[in-house]
Amino acid sequence: MTEYDNSNRATLGKNKYYEEGSRKPQYTGKGNFDGKDFDISAWIQTNKTTGEKFFSLSLQAPYVKPEVTEVQTDDTDLPF
Repeated sequence: MTEYDNSNRATLGKNKYYEEGSRKPQYTGKGNFDGKDFDISAWIQTNKTTGEKFFSLSLQAPYVKPEVTEVQTDDTDLPF
């Protein structure tokens, strides 16, 4: 059996952290295009002229959680 190829595909689902009235995306997902991964954010918008609903999308590089570095303190420099 061959491994499934996820190239040039994406998924999108409801954002469980969305709060009504916030700027957070209503839908989020992940995708891959041309061998590069990306994150997707989506909002439901309404066309002001026709009233039709549509998705507004944002694509960005995948989020990488910053590494937490331990702060080094030197207690010998304290003036008291």
